[in-house]
Amino acid sequence: YYNENNSLFLAIIEQEKDWFEDFKVGIYKNNAVEWLQIENAPTEQSILESRYIALKGFNNPVIEVYGKTHAGHGAVYFYEVKNEQLNLLLKTQAVDFNSDIRWSPDNYEKYGYGNCGEVFSGGKLSSNFEDLNDDDNSDIVLSGTEEIICEKEISESFENFKTAEIKVASISLRKVFLWDKSKGNFLEQ
Repeated sequence: YYNENNSLFLAIIEQEKDWFEDFKVGIYKNNAVEWLQIENAPTEQSILESRYIALKGFNNPVIEVYGKTHAGHGAVYFYEVKNEQLNLLLKTQAVDFNSDIRWSPDNYEKYGYGNCGEVFSGGKLSSNFEDLNDDDNSDIVLSGTEEIICEKEISESFENFKTAEIKVASISLRKVFLWDKSKGNFLEQ
């Protein structure tokens, strides 16, 4: 429930946990639930997490939602609840549990292995909110670590060919999105 209006609530509707889930926001009024329309609702098959967040400069509730696909990827969505609907403020990639290891000749030069991929440490980027450009509105900073995962051969013979995944590098990530009042959304810097 939203602290300032306990008739407004978030819901994750689970048809099958982590496989078929929907994100909903409802208002309880007149002894019934009214589901709000969601502009560009999450398209991922499951909802990793959702919560209300306090953003300086926003008078209406703001909601953060992390979606996750069956393949382990996804986005974070930020919505403003306004006029009994959710208006999308920002959608960007922020979930990656699956390294999608693939062969590339560049991987040998960079990491010493041919088959490599990337994953976010902990599976997702973390969000932080601060006014970075002194315009009296919160801006969004997503940060975390991207880990480079490669396959290392651990057997010599073709019949018993085995590999192990190893972390070969970590890269700090920081994505900054400033509020653009004229456009009514966040723009990546």
